[in-house]
Amino acid sequence: GVRRALLSSGQTRPSADTEVGGKDKDHAKKKVALTCGFVGSRYYGLQFNSSVPLPTIEKEIVQALHAAGYISDRNAPSPGKVKLSRCSRTDKGVHAVRTVLSMKLMLPKSELQQKSGVNVHLPALPALVNRHLPADIRVFGAVTTNASFAGKTVCSSDFRSV
Repeated sequence: GVRRALLSSGQTRPSADTEVGGKDKDHAKKKVALTCGFVGSRYYGLQFNSSVPLPTIEKEIVQALHAAGYISDRNAPSPGKVKLSRCSRTDKGVHAVRTVLSMKLMLPKSELQQKSGVNVHLPALPALVNRHLPADIRVFGAVTTNASFAGKTVCSSDFRSV
């Protein structure tokens, strides 16, 4: 798809010629749940905090999603614009085997046209994002969700779900 073509050409984001009327014609914004894990020793917790210039897990993940082209230049500085939410929070130095983050991401329409509805697994996303993450943070899986999905209220210990 478009993302693979961009990566093979060395370009990480769609260029201006892919936009029509300020909208990207090759991508659709969809809410996605990401399963992630991390060793939190170097971080000041999970939650993104734009007012404090300290490293957090969410800050690293948002930067990696931006670098991989899933978050626009305009939305990257403020994760609230992509409706970032989490199933839980962690404190400074805490690790997580599996946690869920959700947000609206720009997904290639070519990947979404083959499947419809929610719970569309996005097998390419973790590898593309992990290329931009430090070794102590990993995205394990990604799946589209409905617009009202909130990891905090639907999270369970069922590891097969995402």
